[in-house]
Amino acid sequence: LHPARPMVWSWHYELICEYLTAIHQRKLTRLILNVPPRTAKSTIATICFPCWVWATNQEHNFLSASYSLDLSTEHSVMRRNLLQSGWYRRMWDTFRLAGDRNQVAQFMNDRGGQMIASSVGATAWGRGADTLIVDDPVNASQALSDAERNAANAWIDNTLRSRLNDPAGGAIVLIMQRLHELDPTGYLLEQEPGVWTHVRIPLEAEEDETWTFPISGRVVLRRAGDILMPTRFTP
Repeated sequence: LHPARPMVWSWHYELICEYLTAIHQRKLTRLILNVPPRTAKSTIATICFPCWVWATNQEHNFLSASYSLDLSTEHSVMRRNLLQSGWYRRMWDTFRLAGDRNQVAQFMNDRGGQMIASSVGATAWGRGADTLIVDDPVNASQALSDAERNAANAWIDNTLRSRLNDPAGGAIVLIMQRLHELDPTGYLLEQEPGVWTHVRIPLEAEEDETWTFPISGRVVLRRAGDILMPTRFTP
């Protein structure tokens, strides 16, 4: 995806991957991931995760949405580039993209799986998915606008939920940085207490934290004041 950029690994990448694995296994169906910007949240959850699922479950349908269609389309292009890369094809040569449904914002494979890019506020009528991914539903520059936040929250309630092919068994992943007490994270946690698994990883630990990974059981301890990825984000 970024061949000129060196990989700087972090424990929280593995934590996010385990939670997304739990989503795919349907051990979880409602997940909120709050992580700081520029810590690979979109790369892992919105780009790599759907491609990883297609390695073994090519029939799975995804719909992803961000605050703008341009951003969602950019993520879609990166997914398609990864799926068509020589590395991916050597690892998992199990399907081909359908020639008649191979567009930048919507493509399908020859096993029936589909990936659709949309935006917050779009109707998305006629389009359904098994897993919905909402990545940054509110623009950070507009987060203080009551109208913008209310519109995003209403879209999640009234439009997004209706796109699940299986309302009872389908999964929704919301991944974003926190922007306001009543941004989509705050709204969903307030409206549906106990429904959502909430993973909140601050850039600087505000207190001592103990993270137990949901699948491997690995435990990571963070002390108050510890910085996430300190070689990239210096104190």
